[in-house]
Amino acid sequence: MIINSQEIEYRNFYRDFIQSKKPILIKSAFKPNTLNKIVTDKKDKIKPLYSRGAAPFLYTYFDDSTIRNYVFNLPIIKCLLDNPNTQFREKMRLWHHNKGNISYFHYDQRSTDLLNICLSGSKQWLLLPPDAPLKCWPFYNIALPFQRKKKKQAISLIMEQGDLIYIPRNWFHQLMTLEHNTKNINLIFNDLTDNQMATRERELTSIKRLFIPNYIYGDNIAMLNNTIDSVPILKTLARLFRELLPIFIFIFITIIFLSIQAVTLGTIAINTIILKQIS
Repeated sequence: MIINSQEIEYRNFYRDFIQSKKPILIKSAFKPNTLNKIVTDKKDKIKPLYSRGAAPFLYTYFDDSTIRNYVFNLPIIKCLLDNPNTQFREKMRLWHHNKGNISYFHYDQRSTDLLNICLSGSKQWLLLPPDAPLKCWPFYNIALPFQRKKKKQAISLIMEQGDLIYIPRNWFHQLMTLEHNTKNINLIFNDLTDNQMATRERELTSIKRLFIPNYIYGDNIAMLNNTIDSVPILKTLARLFRELLPIFIFIFITIIFLSIQAVTLGTIAINTIILKQIS
């Protein structure tokens, strides 16, 4: 859903979108020039995790009171902060990409909701709900390549400078950067009234509990930890088997392939020796 900032009731945003877990792109949600200046002035304090090409690919989480105070006072975000049913992380993440960069289909772990604001440039977001039948890499949150028929069903949204997007927990999303020098800030928060978790995420976390008894999930939200505790041991073991199965199959096929190669090379070597002896 796309809506202009003038058409939205900020005080009803939690009820209309967060509680119903509806993704939404809000056009012209804030004036980016002031925030861009603040971020530029603070750039020496925001250290990149690693770089790609001429522009940093990923800035790590940062905690700066000046940036946080400005962002947290944007009307829509302030209304959410004032709501007793939300819990925001103070640390944020600044992304800086150039045109053509793609973050392939994945969902954010730890069952957190996400707000993303665009400081400059533009991106295309492709969204699929948590129950989309996308298969992921074993024990990981990134979807396997191909699966084109399923991915074609994604909702497509174009985010531009000054826009804000809300991504509900466990929704799959893929991003393509459309312009050079595109900057975004992530804000991560929890909806304290919602104990729903995607089935796979819940069962993967229950596997961690098998091996790390005191493992604390996400931001230690009690109702989510209770949801994980309620997963039956048989479902946990079944999930463990399903995640391990493709790994075992890959190892088995690799062993067979290497064995055939070894036998073939050995046969060639023996034949070579025999031919030399005959000659």
